[in-house]
Amino acid sequence: MNSNFTRRRFLKTVVVSAGAVGASSLVGCGSENAGHSDSGGVSFSSVDEGAIFPQSVASGDPKSGSIILWTRLGTNSTSDQTVTVEVAADSSFSSIVAQTSLTSSSSSDHCLKVKVTDLNSATTYYYRFITSDTSSRTGRFKTAAKGNVDTPVKFGFISCQDYINGYYNTLLKFLEQDQLDSVDFIVHLGDYIYETTGDPSFQANVRPITFTDQDGALPLPNVTTPTHYAAQSLSNYRQLYKTVKGDSILQQVHEKFAFINIWDDHEFSDDSWQDNATYTDGVADEQNTTRKENSEQAFFEYTPIDIVPNTGGPEASGQISVDADNLYQSIISRQFRFGSNLNLMMSDFRTFRPDHVIPEDSYPGKVIIPELELGYTLISSFFAGALTACSADPATDAAADFIYDTVATLVGPITVNPAFDPTNPFALIDPVDIQSMVHDTLGPALNGSLVLQYVDIDDPTYAAYKAVMQGVVSQQYLAAGVAAADVAAKVALRITGRMAVDFINGTVVAAGNPVPLLADATFEYGMTYAQLGRDTSSVVSSNGIGSRYNVVKDTYDIYTLYLSTVAPVLHPLSTDPDYIDPNYDNAWGDAQQTSILINMSVSNATWNVLGSSTSFTSMVLDAKTNACTGVGSQLRQVLDGAGLGAAFPQAQIYLNVDQWDGFPIRRRILMDDPTGAIAANGLKTLKGADTIIISGDIHATFATDHGANASGNRAIEFTTPGVSSGNFATFVTGAVASIVDAATANDGVDAGDLAISESLTTNLTTFIEEGNPLITHNNNAVNGVAIVDVTSTTLTTTFHHLATGITPGVFAAQNPASDFYTNLVTSYYDSSATAYNADQTALAWTSKSFSVTKVDGKNGALTEL
Repeated sequence: MNSNFTRRRFLKTVVVSAGAVGASSLVGCGSENAGHSDSGGVSFSSVDEGAIFPQSVASGDPKSGSIILWTRLGTNSTSDQTVTVEVAADSSFSSIVAQTSLTSSSSSDHCLKVKVTDLNSATTYYYRFITSDTSSRTGRFKTAAKGNVDTPVKFGFISCQDYINGYYNTLLKFLEQDQLDSVDFIVHLGDYIYETTGDPSFQANVRPITFTDQDGALPLPNVTTPTHYAAQSLSNYRQLYKTVKGDSILQQVHEKFAFINIWDDHEFSDDSWQDNATYTDGVADEQNTTRKENSEQAFFEYTPIDIVPNTGGPEASGQISVDADNLYQSIISRQFRFGSNLNLMMSDFRTFRPDHVIPEDSYPGKVIIPELELGYTLISSFFAGALTACSADPATDAAADFIYDTVATLVGPITVNPAFDPTNPFALIDPVDIQSMVHDTLGPALNGSLVLQYVDIDDPTYAAYKAVMQGVVSQQYLAAGVAAADVAAKVALRITGRMAVDFINGTVVAAGNPVPLLADATFEYGMTYAQLGRDTSSVVSSNGIGSRYNVVKDTYDIYTLYLSTVAPVLHPLSTDPDYIDPNYDNAWGDAQQTSILINMSVSNATWNVLGSSTSFTSMVLDAKTNACTGVGSQLRQVLDGAGLGAAFPQAQIYLNVDQWDGFPIRRRILMDDPTGAIAANGLKTLKGADTIIISGDIHATFATDHGANASGNRAIEFTTPGVSSGNFATFVTGAVASIVDAATANDGVDAGDLAISESLTTNLTTFIEEGNPLITHNNNAVNGVAIVDVTSTTLTTTFHHLATGITPGVFAAQNPASDFYTNLVTSYYDSSATAYNADQTALAWTSKSFSVTKVDGKNGALTEL
């Protein structure tokens, strides 16, 4: 804990009862000399234009009888300031229902959060904050309907508003009159701020931010011309919120609608897990609890959220003090009810999730599944239905999938039977036969793609080879940027146990052949990190490639099945060097997972909606030739046509395993409960609860029908694109360019690699939908927002995109000297105007809607309207 956290800081929250206004109100005298005063309100001389309340006002977490209100005083004073808050039933404040005095403090950066209770349900209220002579702008919110009231609900959901990357033009959709009149609230699914101030790997730096506390910021590695920074100190994170909340369009959206917020990674650190960052790709230890606490402190100060940090419960009566030393791990998952039609459960993907399955600094040649255990895993895959067959009789089908044929031949007449325990299939077949299947058949045929031969480098027989590896790999870690003092420990951790012979020989050659190369047909075969797509050109991954991005689905699925089924049986003790933490994929944590499933299971609302910062939709590029038909995927045909077929692996590629694709077994459990463990506890799966998932993070639009279970219950997902972040197509183009470079000259991504990549990703939408047939629609080259209409019979989601080729900020950027962006909100919907931007061209929207209808109380199939 650094010195900045040795003292307590307090975030002040006051609960105001709407029924107590008569006893505690501060009513203005109403004299003519009092300046501006609405009937019953406090006197003030002017409405603030941004100097007194520079972030305007906001409301959040609307419930049937309560709301959280927020503002901040724009002062650097260290003394406390008095502010009055008023809530009224009308915009003229002639009917005030709650009023009290508050005290802002420098200890909370002069942020004020107020919980107002005893409000009427399904009612629109207006609120403002008043200093001695100035009122904030007026905000409004609508309380939720009570749970037994059948009433339509309409809400928006958004994600990924990168202030630095562009402007918030997409949010203008919520300021159209029909949305102003009908939207009840807005869900923000995370990445409200971005912690980096112009990371050149993904930020365009349209609106630069320079930290005032630059000494307290974190310099980004490998970005030195000029140096770019990530937030680290409390001052850094506060500055980001102050800046983002100063945006004129965002302020007006906050003034008009209550928000329900959760965080994703950028509120703390890109691709983070728990209190760990990933900037250095494993070069350095990036666990930083103090930094995580700073990020949470600023989040709770600047977000109108009805959560007591570290407990997860709602705010209680009276003034609440939040100790910054006791923030992490705060629980922000929570439930909302809007009438009889909508149960909304918000989840938290970042606070409890474990590290990525493939460590960024994993040694590519490390064997992760040895020979016999790989055989066990493939048999488990066979009985789980995870292996592909071309016909019911693979023995007579020459075109059948090779692995399926091989395993099917071994298991012979064994079929799934009621007594079969999928977690312990090993007693069914002689282990000698299982190992022979891998060693004699699969190993030689699939050497390189599925397996590599290996030896135990700790065996004294290979002591000289281990010494060579240690020397070479030490130099590789140093070249990758690992501190000299840390190299020995890292090498000791990574260069041990089973190592692939190809990698051992590679280091021998690099060292000048001090020992003979290894070669022996009796060496066993096993799967290494290299088979999962881990970059073999470096001892640390480059920008997460082969660790968090661009992972081979075929082998990754086998490995995660091994981690979930075989490893726990064979290596149950933590003292075993091959022990795997059974929580390796427990993204929600036990308590949150149980809470979510209970909520969905007992809900009697017409629609169960789950808010998730990251998408459950699998995003796969299929570069395979179909084993059964011999026909290549569309991407494979494009690759072959470009002369790159031989350079690209015959594989399916997970594009992003930082989201739920990284935990495919856990996702399947939550969706389908294959072992019946969820049902045994009297709970429903996400499919069983007919869940509608709303998600973000991936900077693309997806509408996905996850399918129905045996009872006909179905899960549907809608994923919103980013408000202003770079789109997914741009990311994929860059990622594919790195693959093109590795497959060709391997001299760094250049214009030629990007040109080839762009040609390959022209039909990215088609490729992604081919890789996952559950996707009904995707658009990966847009920014936008989503709006959901809920009734007792239908749920309709409409995506509103800025037209292809129009990116956030393009209008303001066309004439930076003008006040266009500032004036855009007031002029945009002027009925007498036909053009709203600096170059007299109209802001063009494209919209697409999808509907789900209840059939016998269950979700029907996803329909495009």
